[in-house]
This record gives sequence, structure tokens and C-alpha cells, in this order.
Amino acid sequence: NASLIKSEKNRKRDRVASINEYEELLSNMKRPAQRVVIALFETAMRLNEAINLTWPLVDEKAGFIRLPASYVKEKAKRNVPISENLKAVLAELRQEQKRVTNISNRVFTRAGRPIKSIRTAFARSRKAAQIENLNLHDLRHTAITNWAAAGVPQQAIMAAAGHHSIAQNNAYTNLKDEHLKQAFKMATGW
Repeated sequence: NASLIKSEKNRKRDRVASINEYEELLSNMKRPAQRVVIALFETAMRLNEAINLTWPLVDEKAGFIRLPASYVKEKAKRNVPISENLKAVLAELRQEQKRVTNISNRVFTRAGRPIKSIRTAFARSRKAAQIENLNLHDLRHTAITNWAAAGVPQQAIMAAAGHHSIAQNNAYTNLKDEHLKQAFKMATGW
């Protein structure tokens, strides 16, 4: 019965992490999980895209993570820019993996073994930081919202996030008062 199927609209989220919440999450988490959270916060990648990421997809010279169509939900290749923060994490991981054999060629590892999940670490960190109603996918909303607030053109955001429609992109752009203040300060100098 079609009336029993819940609408996706009822599940729409507009939660973004503030910079303070992000910093609190990181401060209550061990380094291997922190690095994945940094990647999510900086790239708008989905959790599985980050955790399953392999080194051949990381084009550090060009400054992109190059996700093939077969790898992403939307089935269209996507290039995600590597921020300075993520570049530092990648360098740290490369150094660590020189000392410990990385048997999987995965980017995000713990003692050379691929990280399979950070859900428990995230939940513990969120609880310790007393952060309400924030889930890992909200970091995708956060990254996209931060890009919009920083003035990144919508088409560039859509390309990096893999969004094919403005409506889809708008559902992930959840500007809060702090974002509006930041955007106007950057644009006008107020």
C-alpha cells in the first residue's frame, strides 16, 4: 500500500555543526576517527566515500580527490577539492603508513588497517561534548553550507558535492545566522 510509505520530505534535515561543535567533536575523539571527521567536514563526502577511499583516487598534485562514477551514489564522477586542513591530514597519514604497512591501500587507516566505521567514536564524542541531534551525514550539510557562506559559486558546490539540481543543492545549503554574518562581513567588510 503506497500510503504506508513515508515521504522523504518528513526526513529532511537542516542540521549543520557550528565551528565550536566541530572542535568539541574533534577534542573528544582519538586521532584515527578525527581524521575521517576532518575529511567529512572539509569535503562533503559521504561517510562510506571517505572510509573506503584509496590512495589512487587522491590526486594531491592537482589538489583533488577524484571519485569515479562507480564509487559514488549519484553514479557520475566527482572531483572534490583538497583543502589545506585535509592536505595536512593526508600528509600525516602518508607518513604514518610509511612506518606501518598499509595492507589495503586505503587512505584512512588505524595502525595500517582500514577503518571500517567511526559511528561509535562519533556517538561517544557527541555525547561527551553534549551535542544534540547531530549525525555524521550532517557534516555533508555542514561542508556544503560552509562553502556557500564562503562565497563558493553554486555550480562549483554542486560539482564538488555531486548535486545535479539546484533544488537538491538547496536542500543541503542550510545557512544559519552565523553563516549570514560571515558572508556579509566577507562581502561588505561590516
